[in-house]
Amino acid sequence: MKIERAAIEQGKKVFAKANCITCHAGSTLTNNQVISVKEIGTEPSRAKALKKYGKVMGESLLYSPETPVPLPKKPTVLKVPTEHLNRDQLKLAFALGDSPGGYKVPSLIGLYWTAPYLHDGSVAVGNDIDQEIGVTGTILKGITPDPANSLRALVDKSLRDKVIKANLTSQQLQDLHIKGIGHEYWVGESTGFTKSEQDALIKYLLSLTAIQKKVKLEQDIMSYACSFFIDKNCIRKPLGAMTLNQCSFPLGLLFD
Repeated sequence: MKIERAAIEQGKKVFAKANCITCHAGSTLTNNQVISVKEIGTEPSRAKALKKYGKVMGESLLYSPETPVPLPKKPTVLKVPTEHLNRDQLKLAFALGDSPGGYKVPSLIGLYWTAPYLHDGSVAVGNDIDQEIGVTGTILKGITPDPANSLRALVDKSLRDKVIKANLTSQQLQDLHIKGIGHEYWVGESTGFTKSEQDALIKYLLSLTAIQKKVKLEQDIMSYACSFFIDKNCIRKPLGAMTLNQCSFPLGLLFD
C-alpha cells in the first residue's frame, strides 16, 4: 500500500480539525478511556455483558510471589493496590450498578488490516461501494470488506445510513445486535468537510501501520548503530574503517 506523503499530511490536519484527537491521541492514537454508550451511541448490548460480574467482584488479592506449588496450608496472601484506579472507569468497563457500560477507545494503528469497523464489526463496505453495502452485502456473502470504503462509511453520514439500512434487513444480524449505529463523528458534507478532505483523512488513517514513537526510536537507534561497528576484538571503530569480514555487530538484537 503506497500513499502520497502530501495526502497523509493533509489527512493528519483533517484529523485534528475534526477533533478526532480528543479521544484518539498519543503514540497509539487512543486515550485508553472507556466511553459511556450514552455518549458514543453504539449498540449497547456488549457494553452490559459483564454487569452480573459485579455481584461476585470482591477485594483484589494474590499469593505472595515466593509461594511454592502445591500451596501450603496457610499461604501468604497480599492485597493488590487498587486505590489508584479510576472508579468511574471501572463502573463503565463492567457496567457496575446503575452504569450503562461503555466501550474502550481503540488504537487506530493497523486500521488497514482490521475492517470491518466498530466493536461489533457492523460497518462494512466492499470494493463496490454501490452494491456491497453493510454486513449483508459483504461478510454474509463471503465478500471481504474494503478498508478504505468501510472507513468512509464510518465517517460519512450518508454512506453510514445505507450501511445501517442494509444491516437492518437481516434478522440474523438483529438477533446478534449488529446494526452499525453510533460513533456519529462525521467528516463529510454534513459537517462542512469537502470530499478531498474526507479522502485525505481516509488515506491518513490507512497509513497508520506502526506506533510512531517506536518507529522514531528505531530509526534513531539504527542511525547511531550504523555510525560505527564493533570489530572482532570488541573495539568500536568508525564505519569508514570497516571491511565486510570485520563487522560483527548484531544489529538484530536492537529490535528483539
